[in-house]
Amino acid sequence: MADSKLVYYPIRFWGLDQLYQAKVKLNVADALSLKEYPGFSGVYSILNHPISNVHLLGDVVSISQKNKFIQYEIDDGTGTIQCYHWRPVEGSDQGMVVPELGNLVSVFGKLSEYNGKRQIRVLNIMMETDPNVEPMHWLEVVQLKRTVYSRAFVLSPGAERFGMGEDSTKEPLRVTVSSILLNILKQHPPFTLTQLRSDMELKERVIREVLSCEDGLKDVDRGLVGEELSTVIGGLAREGLLIRVTEEGVMGPSMEERYEVRE
Repeated sequence: MADSKLVYYPIRFWGLDQLYQAKVKLNVADALSLKEYPGFSGVYSILNHPISNVHLLGDVVSISQKNKFIQYEIDDGTGTIQCYHWRPVEGSDQGMVVPELGNLVSVFGKLSEYNGKRQIRVLNIMMETDPNVEPMHWLEVVQLKRTVYSRAFVLSPGAERFGMGEDSTKEPLRVTVSSILLNILKQHPPFTLTQLRSDMELKERVIREVLSCEDGLKDVDRGLVGEELSTVIGGLAREGLLIRVTEEGVMGPSMEERYEVRE
């Protein structure tokens, strides 16, 4: 349930929040208890901070080797969480850090949910051998909760005026288009932005679903949805909603690379 006293800003302002692009350091219990950001599936919140990336630390208590990924369960004493590390090449561990049972690891990844259970899509995993790492992680989480996570994200008056022009009247439609597109792309193989722009079947599906939804949208037609879809596609990578897929791993945005949706 969203806190009615907090202001949950539109997606175009998220880049101004220091926590949105950060690897947010948490305990497992914190990661399990985060609520979804109002109106956005797969994005979570600390107060009104949109959260995507997290950094957890824990002991590996189970490992399951699959053809496409390695599944870990880590335990930090506050809880356990499943972590999925996708292989760059099916059936190969080349270029991957593969810990063993009992190893202490730092996990950097994307929070997501599958079948009602919170999980981490691993972007990077590091073996930890320094005995000081664990107590330092706990102390840093406590300090961050007191000094950073307890303070709401507030836009400066100048930034808010800049973002609240005539285009703000299209915000409900843009949010709906973005949400529908991202849900479709989660089931989509890696893609380029050029492919998205030229995919007429995808465009028709988004338009059809937007026009059939019941989100209180008014005066919306096919042309307007198509315009908003072009705008949304153009901002996907810029606003941090995609990750770039390469053989070496996950990197930053580039128009020339293949992408998949952050989970």
